[in-house]
Parts: sequence; C-alpha cells; structure tokens
Amino acid sequence: MPEEDTYDKAHIKRVLMERDEMHAEDADRVIEQAQDQFDEYVEEGDLGRARDICEEFFGLEPDFMMAFM
Repeated sequence: MPEEDTYDKAHIKRVLMERDEMHAEDADRVIEQAQDQFDEYVEEGDLGRARDICEEFFGLEPDFMMAFM
C-alpha cells in the first residue's frame, strides 16, 4: 500500500484489491454501493453512520470517509 496519506477512492480500491484480493470490478462495485449508502445517510441527517461508512463497508478507519464527500 502507498505510504502517503491519500484517502481517495483509488486508495480504497487498492486496499480492497491487495488486502482482500478483490477483482477491480468488484472493488468498484462495493465502492459505488458505499457511496450510495453514504449519500443516503447524509440525506437522512445520520452523520454518525456516514462517518463510519468505511468501517461498515471496508473495515477501514473513518479517515477514508473523505473519499465519499
């Protein structure tokens, strides 16, 4: 994984592909699902769950949430 602190969707995709041995298309699909869920949480005003989206979908710390904003 890269050393820099970039918390974008490309980084999440690399994590999923390397750590979970996911195919690129599957990683893209789950990232899209997470984005949809994030948008729904924000629309509903459930900012706590929006903050935890990366843990819920990927087992990653909340820092990665910035990729969905």
